[in-house]
Amino acid sequence: MPIMSYVEKKKIIDNCIINWLKYYEIETNFYDYKIADLMNKNIIDLRMLIRYINALSFNVASVQGFLNIKQWMLLEIIKYSNLDLYNEIYNNRKYYIRNVKDIDVEMFLDAENKEEKYRKYFNVLLEKNKDYKSLLINIFPETSRYIDGGDFWVEKNNEEESIKMISIENEEYFYMYFELSENDIGLIHHLIKQYIKNIENGECVSENIKNIIR
Repeated sequence: MPIMSYVEKKKIIDNCIINWLKYYEIETNFYDYKIADLMNKNIIDLRMLIRYINALSFNVASVQGFLNIKQWMLLEIIKYSNLDLYNEIYNNRKYYIRNVKDIDVEMFLDAENKEEKYRKYFNVLLEKNKDYKSLLINIFPETSRYIDGGDFWVEKNNEEESIKMISIENEEYFYMYFELSENDIGLIHHLIKQYIKNIENGECVSENIKNIIR
């Protein structure tokens, strides 16, 4: 394929992503200059762009309404450009989640030396994957203060806000981003959103949604 300039490549990627979002009726407000820059830096050529768009299109039905689109799209870039890092995240969720109900993970997070464990883990991770630092910061905002060289976080994310965002950092949703399967919380969240949309549009409410809100 011919070599393109940064500006040419960025224009093509931006147009493809924006048109893809509009085609699937997904809000584009999250696609700001920072996300656009991440896309352009990590999608190395048109071949990867085509593979990436095809993968998004194949899985969007399993994601839309259930997951945070921004986090999923950025995680997919890692999947197609650095499978080792993708698997590393999947196999070490305890370092990436904030709303914890699993007892084993809770014990890990409450350990006296948890800060030392986090620092050691992310130092090693970033030594091997320094080019993915910005992607990780945008996928895992609660972890970003540490990844970006700041202080260790001192407070948990608000669980209601995390559910509202359908965040990958919520234990209930973490594996859904990798396995693209819905759970009960995700389904309820999706149905409530659909209920509100139907009411706002003056449309009939489906029986499935009625059953959820009874």
